[in-house]
Amino acid sequence: MRPADLGRVALGVTLLARPSLPGTLTATSASSRSRWVARVLGARMLAQGAVGLTGRTWTPAVDAAIEATHTLTMLALVRHPPATARPAALSAALAATFAVFDARAAARAH
Repeated sequence: MRPADLGRVALGVTLLARPSLPGTLTATSASSRSRWVARVLGARMLAQGAVGLTGRTWTPAVDAAIEATHTLTMLALVRHPPATARPAALSAALAATFAVFDARAAARAH
């Protein structure tokens, strides 16, 4: 059981239960759109973490690629107004952290 997968499951459940949390943490308003995005991201993280918990050896490399892609897409949004940029920066930081843990796990698996 990898810590990154447990973290994804926990974060996914949290975002599904409290979709306004990113807005609260970044001092931005939680619009209906931002709450919808948080729920979608939470569902993705929950599903990804659940797959990772199966212990398949290929998942860390795939997870690292997913999180790296998510990091890059969120960094593209950092140039937007603060209501978008702040949650995007938080999401990018979390995704980059997961990507590092996943890449290290993938390197150990091979």
